[in-house]
This record gives sequence, C-alpha cells and structure tokens, in this order.
Amino acid sequence: IEGARASALGRSATDVTSIARASAPQVTQMAGLAAGSISVARTACPTPGNGATTEVTTSTPFTWITPVALFPFAQNRTVAATSRMVCVG
Repeated sequence: IEGARASALGRSATDVTSIARASAPQVTQMAGLAAGSISVARTACPTPGNGATTEVTTSTPFTWITPVALFPFAQNRTVAATSRMVCVG
C-alpha cells in the first residue's frame, strides 16, 4: 500500500521501490531473503487527477519448508500483492 501511495503522490520509480521494500521488512526476515529480492513493478500516473490510477505490484519468491516440501503440490512459488490508488500528485 505504501508503494502505491508514493506513486499516487508522484514520487519517482526509485522512491516507490525503496518505500515499498521498506514498508515490509518482516517479509525478507521471515523468508531469509536479501532486501533486494522483493521485486516492485508500477504503472505510473498518466496525469494527476481526473480519476487516473497508479498500480504497484510487489513480489518475492517463496520456498516451502519441510515437511510440506515433500508433497508434490509444494512447488516453489512467487507471492505477489497489488495495490491501486488514485493519482493526486
């Protein structure tokens, strides 16, 4: 959500990425991942106002731990979340 808010306010792609990653430090800690392993993609605001929206998607790899990893359905996955906000900046 914080990445979408930053994008809606007109922040740069670099800022949006930094803010999105910083808003969920527990994700990397729980998964044992490096901070840079959270991918951030966004659609920038075309024009502020007039109901235009921006969308930010964050994703990270997910690996099952045992004993779940022994089941055939337990393949590595990518976990993602998307937030959308109206452009105001």
